[in-house]
Amino acid sequence: MTYKKRSRQGVNIVHLMGYITGKPTLTATENNQVLRFRINTPRFVVSQKKIVDDINTVCVWGRKGERLYKLLGHKSHIYVQGKLRTSQYDD
Repeated sequence: MTYKKRSRQGVNIVHLMGYITGKPTLTATENNQVLRFRINTPRFVVSQKKIVDDINTVCVWGRKGERLYKLLGHKSHIYVQGKLRTSQYDD
Protein backbone atom coordinates (compact mmCIF):
# COMPACT_ATOMS: atom_id res chain seq x y z
CA MET A 1 0.00 0.00 0.00
CA THR A 2 1.47 3.38 -0.97
CA TYR A 3 0.57 6.78 0.35
CA LYS A 4 0.95 10.02 -1.51
CA LYS A 5 2.40 12.96 0.34
CA ARG A 6 -0.15 15.66 0.88
CA SER A 7 0.82 19.04 -0.43
CA ARG A 8 1.12 21.69 2.25
CA GLN A 9 0.32 24.38 -0.24
CA GLY A 10 -3.17 25.69 0.20
CA VAL A 11 -5.22 28.09 -1.80
CA ASN A 12 -4.56 31.73 -0.95
CA ILE A 13 -6.80 33.82 -3.17
CA VAL A 14 -8.70 36.86 -1.95
CA HIS A 15 -11.48 38.68 -3.79
CA LEU A 16 -12.63 42.04 -2.44
CA MET A 17 -15.26 44.31 -3.90
CA GLY A 18 -16.24 47.61 -2.38
CA TYR A 19 -15.30 51.25 -2.44
CA ILE A 20 -12.21 53.16 -1.42
CA THR A 21 -12.29 55.01 1.88
CA GLY A 22 -9.86 57.87 2.39
CA LYS A 23 -7.23 59.00 -0.05
CA PRO A 24 -4.89 56.45 -1.65
CA THR A 25 -1.21 57.12 -0.89
CA LEU A 26 1.77 56.39 -3.10
CA THR A 27 5.06 56.20 -1.24
CA ALA A 28 8.59 55.32 -2.25
CA THR A 29 10.62 52.66 -0.51
CA GLU A 30 14.33 52.12 -1.02
CA ASN A 31 13.82 49.99 -4.13
CA ASN A 32 10.20 50.41 -5.17
CA GLN A 33 6.91 52.31 -5.03
CA VAL A 34 3.94 51.14 -2.98
CA LEU A 35 0.32 52.24 -3.29
CA ARG A 36 -1.70 51.84 -0.12
CA PHE A 37 -5.47 52.27 0.14
CA ARG A 38 -8.37 50.99 2.19
CA ILE A 39 -11.44 49.21 0.84
CA ASN A 40 -14.79 49.26 2.61
CA THR A 41 -16.58 45.96 1.90
CA PRO A 42 -20.15 45.93 3.24
CA ARG A 43 -21.73 42.60 4.15
CA PHE A 44 -25.13 41.61 5.50
CA VAL A 45 -25.22 39.86 8.89
CA VAL A 46 -28.34 37.74 8.99
CA SER A 47 -28.42 37.27 12.78
CA GLN A 48 -28.29 41.03 13.37
CA LYS A 49 -30.39 41.91 10.31
CA LYS A 50 -28.08 44.76 9.34
CA ILE A 51 -25.18 45.65 7.07
CA VAL A 52 -21.71 45.67 8.63
CA ASP A 53 -18.69 47.32 7.01
CA ASP A 54 -15.34 45.53 6.89
CA ILE A 55 -12.34 47.72 6.08
CA ASN A 56 -9.25 46.13 4.54
CA THR A 57 -5.90 47.70 3.69
CA VAL A 58 -4.50 46.89 0.25
CA CYS A 59 -0.91 47.40 -0.95
CA VAL A 60 0.00 47.40 -4.65
CA TRP A 61 3.72 47.36 -5.46
CA GLY A 62 5.73 48.69 -8.38
CA ARG A 63 4.47 50.01 -11.70
CA LYS A 64 0.98 48.60 -11.11
CA GLY A 65 0.70 50.76 -8.02
CA GLU A 66 1.90 53.85 -9.87
CA ARG A 67 -0.62 53.36 -12.70
CA LEU A 68 -3.49 52.58 -10.35
CA TYR A 69 -2.75 55.68 -8.26
CA LYS A 70 -3.56 57.86 -11.27
CA LEU A 71 -6.97 56.19 -11.69
CA LEU A 72 -8.23 55.88 -8.12
CA GLY A 73 -10.06 58.48 -6.12
CA HIS A 74 -12.00 58.70 -2.87
CA LYS A 75 -15.14 56.52 -2.97
CA SER A 76 -14.12 54.82 -6.24
CA HIS A 77 -15.70 51.39 -6.64
CA ILE A 78 -13.08 48.68 -7.03
CA TYR A 79 -12.65 44.93 -7.36
CA VAL A 80 -9.37 43.47 -6.09
CA GLN A 81 -8.02 39.96 -6.52
CA GLY A 82 -4.80 38.95 -4.82
CA LYS A 83 -3.15 37.05 -2.00
CA LEU A 84 -3.61 37.50 1.70
CA ARG A 85 -0.26 38.28 3.25
CA THR A 86 0.86 39.71 6.58
CA SER A 87 4.23 41.41 6.51
CA GLN A 88 6.21 44.47 7.48
CA TYR A 89 8.55 46.68 5.53
CA ASP A 90 10.49 49.88 6.11
CA ASP A 91 9.60 53.07 4.21
